[in-house]
Amino acid sequence: MRFLIPLLLFAAFCLALWFLTRRKNSAVWPPAVRVEFWVYCTAEGRPSDKEIMARLHATSPLGASEGMTLSDVRFHIGVAKRARNALLFRPEALCEADSTLPASIADILVEADTIYIVRFVSQDPEPKMGYLSFATYVAKTLAEMSGAQMIWDTEAQRFFVADELAQMLVDNADSSRFDLHVGVRWTETTEEGRAFTRGMAKKGLPDVEFPSQPLDQRTLAMFLVEGVARQWWSAGETGLCELEDFGEVFDVEFGEPVPGAPTHRGWMSTLHALRKRRISV
Repeated sequence: MRFLIPLLLFAAFCLALWFLTRRKNSAVWPPAVRVEFWVYCTAEGRPSDKEIMARLHATSPLGASEGMTLSDVRFHIGVAKRARNALLFRPEALCEADSTLPASIADILVEADTIYIVRFVSQDPEPKMGYLSFATYVAKTLAEMSGAQMIWDTEAQRFFVADELAQMLVDNADSSRFDLHVGVRWTETTEEGRAFTRGMAKKGLPDVEFPSQPLDQRTLAMFLVEGVARQWWSAGETGLCELEDFGEVFDVEFGEPVPGAPTHRGWMSTLHALRKRRISV
C-alpha cells in the first residue's frame, strides 16, 4: 500500500507531462487545410450573408453542398479597417519575396480602407473540395459587390487585380482547379536555385520544394516540382511519381513533410529525383 500512492503520483505526473507536450506540439503545427483571400476595397461594412448567398445563387455554378460551407464553423468572413490594422494595408511588406506585385498596387492601396478576409481553416484534410470552391467564389463575389480593385490570395502569394479572378472563373468555372490555386516559383542566389510551390495547403497537402539546383537546371527543376504537385492535387494525396519529358523518365521520391519552413507557414516536402535508364534490347 505504501508504494501505491507514489506510483499513482508518478503516473499522474507522466500523464500531465504527456498532455502538456502534446498540446505544445499541436500548437506549433500548422493546420492541414488553409484557404485565405484578402479583398481590398472602399466599402464601409460587409454585405450580409443573405446578400452574399443571393448573389452567389445568381452568378455562380455553386450548389447546395458548397453553400453549406457558410454555416461551417471553420469558414469565416472578417472585416479589417485601416484605422486599426494599418500594417494589413501594406501587403508589399507582408508578402514573400517571390510574389509579383501589381504595377497599380500603390494607387489601389491609397484608395482602399477596408479588407474582407475570406478564410477556411481545418486541422484535418477534407475529402471534398466544396469549401475551396465556395471560398473562391465568395472572394470574387465580395470584390464585385464592393467594387474592389485587388484580391490577395495569401496561400498562393498571388495578387488578382480588377476583375482578373472573375474572368478566370468565366474562362473556366472549375474553381478548385490546380492552375487557379497553386503557383510554381523559382528563387536563386549566385550559386544555386530552388523550385517550389505555393498553395497546396488549400487541399491539405504539403507544398513541394526542390532545393540546391544548378542555375542551368531551372526548367527541369520547375517541371519536376509542377509535375509532382499536379499529380498530388489530382489524387488528393502524396505519393511516388513517374514523370517523363526532355527525352527522359524520372522517378520522383519525397521526404517526410515538415512544418516550419522560413518561407511557408504550412507543410513542406522535399523532392528527390532519379533518372531512369533506358535499356535497349
